[in-house]
Amino acid sequence: VVSTQSTGTHYHQYRQYDIRVKRRPIVNKTWEDLPILSLIADDRHCYLGNGKGDIGRLDLRNQKEVHKLRGAVGSVRCLALHSSEPYLASVGLDRHLRIHNTLTKEVEHKFYLKNKLNCVVFTKDRIKGSPGEEEDIWEQLEETGKRRKLSSDQV
Repeated sequence: VVSTQSTGTHYHQYRQYDIRVKRRPIVNKTWEDLPILSLIADDRHCYLGNGKGDIGRLDLRNQKEVHKLRGAVGSVRCLALHSSEPYLASVGLDRHLRIHNTLTKEVEHKFYLKNKLNCVVFTKDRIKGSPGEEEDIWEQLEETGKRRKLSSDQV
């Protein structure tokens, strides 16, 4: 049973509560100068995201900032940790999904997704597709007709 709870406040404070000890926070630490908008923790580290695009990693044993993950530009709205791999996903208002490697602290993948993103999650289900499945889909489509090319004076 987990007895600790971590929160981030609009007053740029990271707080950790232990419900077995008392109702007041056992850790109250200020981080950066902007409100903490996203937070996720595992057994050893807590990852924080703010409105400027900073993603910081705090060590839960000594409550110090270990380092910052680079790459985010806009407001970081949501963070997600992979359950078995060392990956952290981040999304925000800059419309990019970034997959950070928590061991090397580098951005492994970056995807532009056309919408302002507010949430990200890793699933345990794998999406399986056969290599020729895409070819089969294209073969099943009907041809609607030939497209006309517009000349420069029609544009």
